[in-house]
Amino acid sequence: MLLCLQEDPDYAKYQLRISFGGMGSINDLILHSDGIPIIKENNYLNELRNKLYAYLT
Repeated sequence: MLLCLQEDPDYAKYQLRISFGGMGSINDLILHSDGIPIIKENNYLNELRNKLYAYLT
């Protein structure tokens, strides 16, 4: 991805953006500890995802 980002930033952003859609996407990621979702960390992950998506669009 780094090489792609250096050579064609628009294409790299597109590749990251499409990782937000469909089954098994970055939006489906949930952090667990011993099988129990960890709320604080998942909320922070969601904030980071939102910031990344906003940057990409």
